[in-house]
Amino acid sequence: ASRSWELSIVVTSNFLPLFAARPILQLITRPQGEKFIVAMCNLSKFYPSQINVQWLQNGVPQEQVKSEVHRMHNGKFSINSVFLPQKNNFKVTYVCRVEH
Repeated sequence: ASRSWELSIVVTSNFLPLFAARPILQLITRPQGEKFIVAMCNLSKFYPSQINVQWLQNGVPQEQVKSEVHRMHNGKFSINSVFLPQKNNFKVTYVCRVEH
């Protein structure tokens, strides 16, 4: 006896077939230049939503102000992380490290 199979898929208007997407990173300092008082790491257009953002000062993890992950209109995600560096008299390297 032969069997017949049928597969039906219902697609709604809010269905977005998304594939993994790397975050686009934008680093902003205020004021601009080497003597900034605020740094912001803006990550956007990534999927899925799981992401880890960490600020490093000379390789050492630092305190940060991190916003919640937001879903964008295209179904991808964005997040901002703000860092307020301490005043130092020596050369310092800052890194916004992202794991996705």
